[in-house]
Amino acid sequence: MPHRAAQDFAAAREAAARYLWTHADGHRDPYLYVLLDGARDPAIYPALRRFAAEGAEVIPLYQGKAAADLASVAPYLMCFGTNREIFDWFVAEGWGHSWGVLIWSLVTPVVLRDQLRRHVYARREDRSLMLFRFYDPRVLRRVLPRLTPEQLTDFYGTAITRFSAEGEDCGAVESYAWASDRLRHSHRVFPGLRRPHR
Repeated sequence: MPHRAAQDFAAAREAAARYLWTHADGHRDPYLYVLLDGARDPAIYPALRRFAAEGAEVIPLYQGKAAADLASVAPYLMCFGTNREIFDWFVAEGWGHSWGVLIWSLVTPVVLRDQLRRHVYARREDRSLMLFRFYDPRVLRRVLPRLTPEQLTDFYGTAITRFSAEGEDCGAVESYAWASDRLRHSHRVFPGLRRPHR
C-alpha cells in the first residue's frame, strides 16, 4: 500500500489495539482470544504452525479424524495473552479479509474451546446438521442479532464475555456482549483500517 496509507493503517491498528486490549467487563481483564478460520487464506495454517513451534497454544476446534483430515482449513483458537506479535499479525494480515473473530473469556483455553466446539454444527429446520461458521465475521454479524435470548444464553454460556469482529466496511470494530438477558452491541470506527476485501 502507498506510504501514507501504510502510515494511516499503522496508526489505526495501534488505536484499535488499545481499544481492544482494554475492552473488558468485570473486575479483571478477560483473556483476549482469536478464533481463526483456516479456510479463509492458505497463509493462515503455516503461520499457526510457526506460532505453535514458538510456544503459542494453538487449539483446533475440530477433533478426531476431522482435525487431521481438515487441518489446513479448520478453525483454530489462540489466546493472545500479553504477546502483541500474534495480535499484530492478525490485524495486519487478516483484518478486512474475514479471517476470524475476537473473543473475551475468563476461562481457560480448553474450557473455551469446549464451549465453542458445541456450536460448530447447527440444526436446520428439518433437523439436519449444517456447519455453522460463526467464526466468519460476516456470519457472526448477521446471526447474533437474530438469536433468541435462550439461544444467546446457550451460545455464550458462562465462558464467553464478548465477541468482536471487523465491521462490514472493515473500518470499524463491532462488539457483542450478552449480559443481563440483553445483547449489547457497540460500534467503534477506525477509518484507517479500511481496505478492499479480497
